[in-house]
Amino acid sequence: MPLAPSGIRKVDVWGMEKRLWRDLPFFEEIALEEVNTIDTEVPETDINFDFERCRWRNFHAFIARLTGSNVVDFSKYALWEFRDAVETQNVIAGLLDFRIPVVASWLKHAGQQLFSKVGAEKWDAWRDRFEDIGNDEQLQISEETRKGVEDLVRLTQRLKRGCDSTEPPS
Repeated sequence: MPLAPSGIRKVDVWGMEKRLWRDLPFFEEIALEEVNTIDTEVPETDINFDFERCRWRNFHAFIARLTGSNVVDFSKYALWEFRDAVETQNVIAGLLDFRIPVVASWLKHAGQQLFSKVGAEKWDAWRDRFEDIGNDEQLQISEETRKGVEDLVRLTQRLKRGCDSTEPPS
């Protein structure tokens, strides 16, 4: 298909006209396909353990940046990560070492967008859970993760102060 005279290429996507490089049709579907190929449950003894964990962190860092830049809204992926990392009380410590850097990336790159979606109550619950994880000396997490959750407590407080609204949009 040749480019339109203005340089804007339009395509038909399920009966709707989309601008190819502005609307990014099918980008979300392709991202979902990609994330589903990452094995997050690979055993530590597997040769691909570090590779798969790195793919997961990189994927989330990338889509967090897209969300934070308002290119594409992948915030549902962040909500799934927060659910798995901090809304589940019986998370295995080794999984926290894996999940905390991912939620940290989301907060760093798209924290304001997430706050506007979840509101103050859930935000405060996440912050409280970060504090609980950091203070639980029985929880066998790495020192890096323990320091990471301390940083997340400060980051959630700073982001909350920087957001105008304390309630999610209706």
